[in-house]
Amino acid sequence: MKWFDRSWVNDLVSTAANGSYIPGYSELVKFASNYTGSLVIAITVVEAIIGTFILLGVSTRVGAAIGAFLGLNLMLTFAFCRCSWMQEDFPLVFWFYLFPIVLNLELIFDNSSNSFGLRKVLRKIHHSRKSE
Repeated sequence: MKWFDRSWVNDLVSTAANGSYIPGYSELVKFASNYTGSLVIAITVVEAIIGTFILLGVSTRVGAAIGAFLGLNLMLTFAFCRCSWMQEDFPLVFWFYLFPIVLNLELIFDNSSNSFGLRKVLRKIHHSRKSE
């Protein structure tokens, strides 16, 4: 959605910035809300790169660490504010942002990318060519 229309993000971020009750972080979100357009483009590109890395099994731990950091920022921004969506359904919003953080943290400590990732396939190809 953010690739084609970013207009909805401006109101969302400004609402979260004005409703945040975390000291210090609320000022950071208010400052970032002034640059929402550029920030959303940057975050969208980083999210796409992280997703590609994780799907291909390339730099999985680095991608997961950056993903956990982005998830933590989203959680602090949107799950801890005096906003209408938080007043309506706090558990849903909280778990919506916590779950991706937990998944990314699990990927940091997981070794499956060494067995199933692109790196493993490339190593097999390289070793098969070497032995020929």
